[in-house]
Amino acid sequence: MLNVVQGSANMSATRQLIHAALGYPGRLVAYGAVAFVLGQLLYYILLDRGPDSIGQENGLVEQMQAAFATFAAIAFFVAATKSTYGKAGLVLCGSLAGYAAGRECDQLLEAYLFTDAYKYLIGLPLLAIAIVVGWKYRRTAISDSIPLARTPAITMFGIAGVYICAVCQIFDRPEFWAGIADHENAGATKALVEEFAEVFGYLLIAFAGLEALFDACTPHSLTNGQSAMDDEFSSGVSQPSDR
Repeated sequence: MLNVVQGSANMSATRQLIHAALGYPGRLVAYGAVAFVLGQLLYYILLDRGPDSIGQENGLVEQMQAAFATFAAIAFFVAATKSTYGKAGLVLCGSLAGYAAGRECDQLLEAYLFTDAYKYLIGLPLLAIAIVVGWKYRRTAISDSIPLARTPAITMFGIAGVYICAVCQIFDRPEFWAGIADHENAGATKALVEEFAEVFGYLLIAFAGLEALFDACTPHSLTNGQSAMDDEFSSGVSQPSDR
């Protein structure tokens, strides 16, 4: 009998381990591995080709940033079409990611079109989409924001937004580099640090878009689980104790 109980416990532990590996904990490990590999790759490119290969405008790293943001925008928009809740919030995230992608392509667009082309060709259409969808789902936008905010996608997106806007933007200010302004490599150093820092923020945004797709294409265990917990709590409060 004891062996049967132990075997059942081992099977339960194995299933939990498999579930964790294939679920969100496993994906977090995978995201960490991807970020580590990307960092090492950029490091060896830096050693092989020099800092200009990392920091140059429209270079490899800036193209990666635009690619990550574009992927995130598409993922959020697709998730919005498939999700049963939070459509307005997902579209807003997709619009912000799409605008960020356009911002990273600003010089490329200006070279072929006109100054600030990304604001008018990318920013305005995305703003219009966000406004239209937000108006369409205005009655449920606030109530949906609570369960949506609890998802890993929005957590990652929020962290990435804070990191890019609060940390990476500091590296873009000339005053930050005043101490080495007279150094011959000041410009290359500034570009290297700024682009290297930003690429991981955009990578996190791409992970957020991927998580939004997972959440939209699978049963919403988070919202269902929260509802079950609320029902259990309400039941426990409403029923008096036998003691």
